[in-house]
Amino acid sequence: MNRPSINIVVQVLCCVATLIMLLLCIWAIRDAWFPTEIIIQKHPDPNDQFYLFNRQLTFIAGALSIVAFLPV
Repeated sequence: MNRPSINIVVQVLCCVATLIMLLLCIWAIRDAWFPTEIIIQKHPDPNDQFYLFNRQLTFIAGALSIVAFLPV
């Protein structure tokens, strides 16, 4: 059985990384900018570190998603 070309393996890994980072970005957007009632009850202060972390995670995961998509 022949092993797949390294280019195919890299493309598959980049697609998987893109999907993971994109899902992480969407999750962070939902938690940071559009929180549910449960999250608001746990973190009532809008300047809480939880929201700051999720907003930073949004930009980092979004940028990594774009970077992971480029080689494909």
